[in-house]
Amino acid sequence: MSDQSLLNEVTGSDAAVNTLSTGHSSLADLASATDRVAALPSIDFIYLSEPDMIRAGVTDMPACVDSMEEMFGLLHRGDYRMAGGNNNQHGAIIVFPDDSPFPNMPKPTADRRFMAMPAYLGGSFRTAGMKWYGSNIENRDKGLPRSILTFVLNDADTGAPLAYMSANLLSAYRTGAVPGVGARHLARKDSRVVGIVGPGVMARTSLEAFMATCWVSPVTGLTLFFIM
Repeated sequence: MSDQSLLNEVTGSDAAVNTLSTGHSSLADLASATDRVAALPSIDFIYLSEPDMIRAGVTDMPACVDSMEEMFGLLHRGDYRMAGGNNNQHGAIIVFPDDSPFPNMPKPTADRRFMAMPAYLGGSFRTAGMKWYGSNIENRDKGLPRSILTFVLNDADTGAPLAYMSANLLSAYRTGAVPGVGARHLARKDSRVVGIVGPGVMARTSLEAFMATCWVSPVTGLTLFFIM
């Protein structure tokens, strides 16, 4: 594609713009072309930090569980799309080789990867989005989470970004809300003791989901199981 064709495409105009394609343009022509690009419609989106996400309600566990239950209904009906040729793959992952001729390439240490997880969800959501994260267990030595996540939400019709979000809390509460849906429908009504495998972040948000959706009376016992 020529520079002229590219400029015509991004400006949405079929008018000839010779500034970039002829190689003999004057500064006035260049300024005119620059003004055309500057006049492009603005595409506005919001950025949400983790504190912004809390204010937006990401830690509202009952609402998270309700959203996950609605999502499972859409999955059952097929009103969604994910990555891959079968439209149902978890995402795409980047890992690193044991040996590389490139000295600056990251080493394949524990939990070191990058992953993109795009999807479209229909129903009342009717948006597309993607979780993108990098993971490195050595982050903990730097006072950082093992995985650092972001999420971009896009308009399903135009493809324009709607929001770009810091997503560690979003992922943690979404993951915890999933077993909350199961407990809402499958737990005994008189249950008062919770058993959880592992004591990590997801255990805490899962417990929060159980307490938010299952019991009127307080939980009286918690049993943690460790798999060695």
